[in-house]
Amino acid sequence: MEETYRHETSVFGRFCRLRTEALGALSEKAGLHVAQPPVLSLLMFYPGMTIMEIAEKLRLAQASVTNNVSRMEKMGLVTKTQDADDGRKIRVNVTEKGQKCFEAVEASIKQFNEEMFAGFSEEEKARMLEDTKRIIHNIEKFLAE
Repeated sequence: MEETYRHETSVFGRFCRLRTEALGALSEKAGLHVAQPPVLSLLMFYPGMTIMEIAEKLRLAQASVTNNVSRMEKMGLVTKTQDADDGRKIRVNVTEKGQKCFEAVEASIKQFNEEMFAGFSEEEKARMLEDTKRIIHNIEKFLAE
């Protein structure tokens, strides 16, 4: 039992490290930090989010998101504007340049995913997706306790 646990931990750990390394390399090619593509992606689908909303959705520290959004703003990828109804809130939106960057990164990630799942049947990919969702649910449940 203990040997199985060590093996599972080692395999999952290696998978997470390699995937993070690969995504970091793809991000760097686009001129981004590894934490910036998820922010950009989130804002593409949910424009006008606040820093706090982004941090909560991505489960990141608010300071980290603030840092990344500020860098992205300097790069011309996002804009920050004051909320019309509540002047204390700052809304973040993707610029045209940010949208083009997102599309390029998304294409690279799609290609990476295709390579990562090379040799897997559609059924195997679907099963892995379902199993991974269950693992995520279990981890979220653990963290909520």
